[in-house]
Parts: sequence; structure tokens; C-alpha cells
Amino acid sequence: MLPSELDSTYRLLKRSFPNGIDEGDLVSLFALLYQEGEMSIRTITQVAAEWQNRPAVDFLPLVDRAMSVDLASDTTASRLREILNQSGYQEWLSEE
Repeated sequence: MLPSELDSTYRLLKRSFPNGIDEGDLVSLFALLYQEGEMSIRTITQVAAEWQNRPAVDFLPLVDRAMSVDLASDTTASRLREILNQSGYQEWLSEE
């Protein structure tokens, strides 16, 4: 069960990707959450575990890689940001 402060992140991801997300897109998604959303490694892995119904430890290598993604040149991140924006990403960012 997620802490209540992570509920809005979980709901954002469920709205944005109702049919799931390609495994290859997770690093870029985590980069957005880490760099723009200022989420910690721990909170990203907690939300990802709940959202993907997998152990949090599965996501640690992906979050680690996300920390060094250059969002300005990452076309996948740009595409995912557009999807997130349609589901309330900007409002979510202002919550933090």
C-alpha cells in the first residue's frame, strides 16, 4: 500500500498509461519524475512497484539510469511528457 502522499502520482500514471507502458520507456518516464517532479529514488520505486505490480527492487537499475538522462535531448521523454500533460501532469507538478 502506498503512502497517501504518493497517491496522486499513482493516479497520474494510471490515467496517463491505462494500458501500461513499454518497458523501454520507463527510464525516460522515471527521468521526468526524478528531474521535473523532484521525486526521490525511493518514492519512484514505490510508485512504480504499485503501478506495475512488481517488486520495487526491479526498478532500482532503471531509476539509477534515469538520473543521468538529458531530458532536453530525450525524444522519448518529450513524447511521454505530452501524454502526461493530457492527464494533468502540470497540475501534478504544482502539487509538489
